[in-house]
Amino acid sequence: MSFSKWEERVGPAELERAVISLLEFAQITASKQLQYKLSPAHTPHEFILVDVTLKLATLSTPGSKISISMLDEEVRSVVKSHNILTEQHLVDPLQILEKLVTVFTEGSGRGLCKRIIAVVKAANVLGLSFSEAFDKQPIDLLQLLALKAQESFEQASLIVQTHSMPAASIAQILAESFLKGLLAAHRGGYMDSQKEEGPAPLLWRFSDFLKWAELCPSEPEIGHAFYFTGKSLCFFCSHVELLILSHHFYKSSACLDGVDVLVSLAATRVEAYVSEGDFPCLARLITGVGNFHFLNFILGILIENGQLDLLLQKYSAAAETNVETAEAVRGFRMAVLTSLKHFNPKDHNAFAMMVKEHSSFLEEKVKLVIYNLKFEASSQWKRREYTLLTEGRQPITSWMYMRQLLQERFLPPN
Repeated sequence: MSFSKWEERVGPAELERAVISLLEFAQITASKQLQYKLSPAHTPHEFILVDVTLKLATLSTPGSKISISMLDEEVRSVVKSHNILTEQHLVDPLQILEKLVTVFTEGSGRGLCKRIIAVVKAANVLGLSFSEAFDKQPIDLLQLLALKAQESFEQASLIVQTHSMPAASIAQILAESFLKGLLAAHRGGYMDSQKEEGPAPLLWRFSDFLKWAELCPSEPEIGHAFYFTGKSLCFFCSHVELLILSHHFYKSSACLDGVDVLVSLAATRVEAYVSEGDFPCLARLITGVGNFHFLNFILGILIENGQLDLLLQKYSAAAETNVETAEAVRGFRMAVLTSLKHFNPKDHNAFAMMVKEHSSFLEEKVKLVIYNLKFEASSQWKRREYTLLTEGRQPITSWMYMRQLLQERFLPPN
């Protein structure tokens, strides 16, 4: 069928929609070629708006304004006809662009204008010219932004919102970026310190990554990306952090197959940690993953090697980044107590340490009273705490209940 016969069958309205649809999806050259074939003498107003948008984008630089005289006649005409220009002599091209979005109708170039603005903002934070950034694939821009993660979340979010990208590709970029941050943090000695600074602008903290993870629409894909990125990694500490993040996203998305595979992988790596004497990594692994039922043998290894204090420190640090339920806390304590009874049943200092760990969840008034108990009252209260602990029951955290027990035991009936 010849082009003219196809044109007759489709009709002018449908042809115009086809031209504008190409424009909406950033196929600018194809759209103009089709329009030229259909009607060489006619230039749709959307084409003029797009040309103006591109010219303004090229002039946009971070935080700088330009003289109105620098705008060519076509740009000045468009912004004036749509009441965008102010009376000021200096204007910000990016601000004009953001106002120009509303001039485009939905589905007729507005999406393209938003994508151009997203690229302008990405180019500004990356130190690229607009033309350099516009020539790159969106996924490549996201990869560059992820390497400046502490400075570019807003720009990366805008790129993801305005461009179509596979969830698996986004997840892989996030995982690789986080790994680079981890390696830099290890080299700089930030992982084991309490300092706020780190290998900026890279991501390296669990809490910081959770915000960036919102860019990916699929949590299982993030889990997969961390799993495969960490699977072949030989650097122990970074490998552990990737496994923990992978487990977090598998679990939060109820991807049970992923959880099972990952926990099995974690179990196979334990021997390597033990042979290297890397107990901090083992403690971080078990407290970060938190599957104390399947990985309880790791607790046994740590306790058998006198690493209970290290284990409790790592658990406390993990609890600061993960909101633990009462049931999860109880599960950890019971798992540790079970291992203590099996490997070190006569280690009274270890049990005392667990009692102290128990007390960290008490009300402040309860803590104060326990501290000030004397003689028989103090001895009896410690025995009561130990009994509750070994039986897997919750400690007494309520001051009202504590007062009642003390009154029943030490005050006369009348």
